[in-house]
Amino acid sequence: MIKQYPYKFKTKTEFIKEFGNNWRAGKLEYEACFAISMDYLLGTVLEYDFPNDKLSIMIPTRYQLLSYDQTWAINKWMLTSNKSTVPNYKPRKIIREI
Repeated sequence: MIKQYPYKFKTKTEFIKEFGNNWRAGKLEYEACFAISMDYLLGTVLEYDFPNDKLSIMIPTRYQLLSYDQTWAINKWMLTSNKSTVPNYKPRKIIREI
């Protein structure tokens, strides 16, 4: 069975629509920002558990060996709900007209 994760990162278009052109800065002063090196995450599924009672989690970076920063702080404002994409195998109704 495929594990369904409940969140995905917003796309760049969604960020701009919600926060304007300065979308990389956090909503509040104490929140983390969306760094340029995180752009590969835009629109992808967050494959980590994010408990509902937490406002942020830490995930490992893609560049762990090349960077001093080993983790990124991910906040709820960076995410949107991930709709299930499980395929539907019901056969289509065939309409036959003569």
